[in-house]
Amino acid sequence: MAAVQMLNNKSAAGGLSAVPSPPSLVERLAEAERAAEAPARRAAELHQALTAALDRSDYANAETLKNDLADARREHAIADAAVTGLRSAIAEIDRQETEDNQAFQAQQRADTARRMLAEARRMEEEYLAELDSELTILFAALAGAKRAFLHCLELEQSTGYARAEQLQARAILGEIPPGQRAVTPNRASVLQDTHAVIREVLKWAP
Repeated sequence: MAAVQMLNNKSAAGGLSAVPSPPSLVERLAEAERAAEAPARRAAELHQALTAALDRSDYANAETLKNDLADARREHAIADAAVTGLRSAIAEIDRQETEDNQAFQAQQRADTARRMLAEARRMEEEYLAELDSELTILFAALAGAKRAFLHCLELEQSTGYARAEQLQARAILGEIPPGQRAVTPNRASVLQDTHAVIREVLKWAP
């Protein structure tokens, strides 16, 4: 009951203290590497001592040192395994994070490419529709130009007929001798020989 009251008092005073974050894998690795240093030193020292005892033929001491060395090597192996395990865990997490980042970036690129593809297809359809419309206007203009030129040719002939009638009337009136021939204008017809664009229009226009 007193503990509950203490917790209530702390809550009223400003809440419970924040729980500290657990150490990261890198911090745990550093701690494990520090923890492995002492077993490594002890195993090295015992090995050196065992070698010296054997050199002195001190077999009783060597037997004790041999057993101690075995225990020290086990402790060192356990500590070293913790270091190796943490290093492997960090490497695996880094690998997985790299794969996740690559997959994320690949998905982003794919989404961007799909948007680009959809927009390019939309633009293609829009441009093709506009192209067809402009071609329709172009051929209509060519057809209009051809009709206008053909009408010019008809007007030339009509002008020639009008001139011939003028000559005939003037001859009847005695203004000019009979039998004169009227000159038909060739302002349009001559363009068929001198103007390449007119020839192409007449050739290709519907």
